Amino acid sequence: MDVAYLTMLWHLPTDGILPSMQENDGSPSSTEIVTWYCRCMQTSRPSGWNRYLGLCTLRLAGILQGVVERAHAGNASGGDVAVVMTEAVTQLASLCKKFSCELPPDSPMIYSLPQETV
Repeated sequence: MDVAYLTMLWHLPTDGILPSMQENDGSPSSTEIVTWYCRCMQTSRPSGWNRYLGLCTLRLAGILQGVVERAHAGNASGGDVAVVMTEAVTQLASLCKKFSCELPPDSPMIYSLPQETV
């Protein structure tokens, strides 16, 4: 999960509010990092990798939503924190949805919610 959290930076939008990594900036690619990690840990890449990336984006969105709530309560520094973090939460939620949609339909991360009966 920690490696997915690190490599999430390569999947963030380059024009977004959150920092992102570029494949051509001299740093290793996300694929190279995962390959290196798997070699060091003597394991193979986990199946359903997007599930891990989706959970990481959801986790960060939850953390930033807490920042937004503290800003609304007057407990955050900076006047535009709520606006900036709300935009970041929206971007992360969109990315999480993208990762979820890339999962196979029988994936455990896809849940069917029961329909309410009236």
